[in-house]
Amino acid sequence: MRPDTVLSELRERYAAMSFYQDDGVVLSQYPSSDFINETWFATHFTRPSRFRFDWTSHHPYPPLKHLKSHHRIWENEEGAFLRRYAEPDSKCLSDIELAMSAAKGVSQNSSYTIPRMLVGASTAFASDCLTVQAITDGETDDIPCRCVIAADSRQRPYRLYIGREDLLLYRVSSSVSDGSTSDEIHRNVRIDLKMDEAAFHGAQDV
Repeated sequence: MRPDTVLSELRERYAAMSFYQDDGVVLSQYPSSDFINETWFATHFTRPSRFRFDWTSHHPYPPLKHLKSHHRIWENEEGAFLRRYAEPDSKCLSDIELAMSAAKGVSQNSSYTIPRMLVGASTAFASDCLTVQAITDGETDDIPCRCVIAADSRQRPYRLYIGREDLLLYRVSSSVSDGSTSDEIHRNVRIDLKMDEAAFHGAQDV
């Protein structure tokens, strides 16, 4: 991997995929607390226009962490939709990119990182936000990776763990100046399995 091309190659890899599935978690923590916030997610994608992203968050107060809420964005032939926990109706949005952006903050960026590369968004995470500084050897979940060390426009540090053999993004670690950290981990990645059409319709189980 060349430092000057690795992020554009990553973006092109995802933009060319016909199918993609994963599940994972974002672990975030503030420096003043030992409490780790967890946001669980799952991605399902079938080209050209079938997409579903589910995420589950818990109550931010540690003793109430067992209280969870489930959310979803999805796209099918009827349009793009957003369904948040406890809202009676789904919201129909103009396109799936808008839905991904609407879910970005509440999903701890996980609705944005890989999904926008899959749909070929013009402002995809991997190629427009970061400047590569170095590439080293690394691994995550026992997967041999290239660890891409980068920084965004505010010089906040990032580490992207990209599989050596498959050029898939398995982990994104970042931090900000106040010491807050975020670790987005992608597991059970599948790029060869078409989902049943019913998976991209409705949100009755949210």
